[in-house]
Amino acid sequence: MTIVPIDKSEPAAIFNADQTDAFHMVSRLNCGEADVFENDQYRFSLRLEVGGLWNIFRRTGQG
Repeated sequence: MTIVPIDKSEPAAIFNADQTDAFHMVSRLNCGEADVFENDQYRFSLRLEVGGLWNIFRRTGQG
């Protein structure tokens, strides 16, 4: 699985885990928003909103 921060100044994080671990990795990277890929295929995007709520969505034109 690859986590790609939307803020391109942050490096991508590649790790061997399941999709639920993506939440932890985005928090750990402190990037706020990222796209999640698995086997080079787009899966979903995550955004940490104000108040600590997660927004899970698919970007238009991905996948």
